[in-house]
This record gives sequence, structure tokens and C-alpha cells, in this order.
Amino acid sequence: MVNLLEVCGILSFNLNERQLRALYRHFARRFGVRIVPEDRDARAVMPATPAEVLTLMTAKMSLGAALVASALLRWAPAAESFVSWEAEHFAGKRGMRAVTPVQFLRRKNG
Repeated sequence: MVNLLEVCGILSFNLNERQLRALYRHFARRFGVRIVPEDRDARAVMPATPAEVLTLMTAKMSLGAALVASALLRWAPAAESFVSWEAEHFAGKRGMRAVTPVQFLRRKNG
């Protein structure tokens, strides 16, 4: 959800309110992905304690990357991979497999 909200934030400059809400609501189905946390857990946007974030930062992650990694580890620990424009920030860290949107679409359509 965090990265989806990031996508929505970026696109909010070009979309009207109806389009923005539709993007969020239909993104998972449209692209065949699972969004975590699901809406019923939406109040917990960042599920990390400072100690957990610092532990992730010891792998040389920025605050933003550590928060995303924390969300992934908490809500989808068995995820095959996750999609990020900054996949290289997660490469080889904590066993996470990140792919760029282009890599994801190639793999999905390949």
C-alpha cells in the first residue's frame, strides 16, 4: 500500500479526484498484484518501531526504504518479490527481491 500511495501521490498532479480514487481501488486487480496491507488494515500505514527501522538501516537503507522494507516484512514476509522504482535500494538486503515496474511487466507478459 505504501508504494501504491506513492504512485497515487505522483499521479495526483495529473489525475482528478475520481481518477485518483479509481487508480487506488482497481490497481491490484488491473495489474494482478496483492496490495499490503489490505484496506481493512489501512490505519497501520507504517508498522515499525524505531528499533526495527534502525535494524534495517544497518543494511544501509534510507529511512524511506527501511519503512517500506518493514511493511513488506510485516505484511508479506513470504512475498516472491515486490515492485519499486528503486529496486536497487533493496537488492541483497534481508532476503528481499525487488523488481522495477519494467522488470515486473516483462516477467508478467513474457
